[in-house]
Amino acid sequence: MKSCVSIYNLNFYYGKNQILKDINLNIKNKNFISIIGANGSGKTTLLKVITRINSVTKGKVFLFENDINNYSYRDLAKLLSYVPQTINTDFDFSVLDIVLLGRNPYLNFSKSLKYTDYEVVYDILKQVECIHLTNKSINKLSGGERQKIFIAKALAQDTPILLLDEPVSSLDLYNQIEILDILKQLSKKNKIIITVLHDLNLALMYSDYIIMLKSGKIFKTGNPDILLNNKNIKSCFNIDVNIIQDKFIHPKTNHV
Repeated sequence: MKSCVSIYNLNFYYGKNQILKDINLNIKNKNFISIIGANGSGKTTLLKVITRINSVTKGKVFLFENDINNYSYRDLAKLLSYVPQTINTDFDFSVLDIVLLGRNPYLNFSKSLKYTDYEVVYDILKQVECIHLTNKSINKLSGGERQKIFIAKALAQDTPILLLDEPVSSLDLYNQIEILDILKQLSKKNKIIITVLHDLNLALMYSDYIIMLKSGKIFKTGNPDILLNNKNIKSCFNIDVNIIQDKFIHPKTNHV
């Protein structure tokens, strides 16, 4: 199996400020990857480099063993989709219009949508349990509903890799679990989920693999059960913790 994302000797600067330092990663055979670290550690910047929103200052990024710079924007949009932390909508688009934007990489030269594009979008809206919102204005949705719609838009791109920057940070627990449940189910269907998470409990619950960043460098990578221990959390976040092993009661089902 090919590595979905490989990064070699990556360094990134904003002006004279170095944000990422000597990043080396090889993501393979892991479907739900969480990036964690203190504020300012470079988590969002790393996602933006992988998506080519930020150009690499030094080093190489490969998607499926091909240099990311060799892809056209259209081809890149068929390989990965990205949900940023904050999305502003200046226009009063309907939910359907928003999610249909995810089909842009597949439009022909006439830019006309096909019946199959609508089929894909309706199926995705059902998948994220938002079909009832189809004709509603995006600006009249709750925070949790909006987040699910922008995830649905990313899913409409039909990419093997989905990157998300803090997709649940501003939501209540119910909506956090609902969205992460959706992402986890997608990861079980072989979609690669790479997400920034702040909540270490959620990272432990959902992740197959964790990347810990500290001051722009990779501090540790590995299995969450092994990686998230008192020593590593103290070193990465500069805070003392006591880890308690317990069962989790799912807020939607009241089941363990």
